[in-house]
Amino acid sequence: MLRTWLGLALLFAVAIFGTLLWYAVEPAAVIEQRLAQLEGALTLWRLGLIAAVVAVWPYAVEFLGSHLTPQQRLHLHDARWQVALWLLLLEALLGQDLIPRLVRLL
Repeated sequence: MLRTWLGLALLFAVAIFGTLLWYAVEPAAVIEQRLAQLEGALTLWRLGLIAAVVAVWPYAVEFLGSHLTPQQRLHLHDARWQVALWLLLLEALLGQDLIPRLVRLL
């Protein structure tokens, strides 16, 4: 379990370091332009990750929850669609800039 968390922390650190390097090499305007070009692909990537979480959920519960009681594992299995709904809600609000769009309408 510790190796998993360390691996995720390392992956996050590499992503942050890569982003900082990108900002050091290219101006912010160029980066914004490239990200605007990739907006559709990035949206599909995020939705694909959400679908992967939903698909892998039962296997992850069994693998990571081996120390839990059967009732606790059942509760985690039941939480899969709640997690999916929250992830989709966060994607709509944050990933699709729904809040700034609503503010502009007011």
